[in-house]
Amino acid sequence: MSKASLILESLLNEAEGIGSKTFCAKLEAMVNSMIKTIGRGQLIIQYYSELGKTHETVYVDYFNVPENKHGGANGQNNRFAFLVDNFGKTEDAPPPTGKVKFEMRINSYKDLPKPKGKTGTPEVILKYVFELIKTFAAVEPNLR
Repeated sequence: MSKASLILESLLNEAEGIGSKTFCAKLEAMVNSMIKTIGRGQLIIQYYSELGKTHETVYVDYFNVPENKHGGANGQNNRFAFLVDNFGKTEDAPPPTGKVKFEMRINSYKDLPKPKGKTGTPEVILKYVFELIKTFAAVEPNLR
């Protein structure tokens, strides 16, 4: 088993019933391990709660480019963005229903199929989005 696979398995084993802050930290650790392995990529994660909503949302941007090339057209032409919704109201409250919802926002690679929305426990969605990011990262970036 590779080092990245061991890290992934360890993080997933601790993911049951997690809130948005822990979800973000685990996803960031998993993706940063992958970025070190492939030598490119940039991850931006934000979590927020909108006024009047009873839950938090995580918004994730992944740019499949070398670190010094993420701005402008290079970044936008190699971008994968999605949100994970329905976490508890505070940063580390688990989802009130026990499940969160994945929703695709941006997939700049038209050759890759657009992932469909998915609902599941934070553990299931964490693994799902990590696999999507790995698939996206395997595509050679379109640099100008």
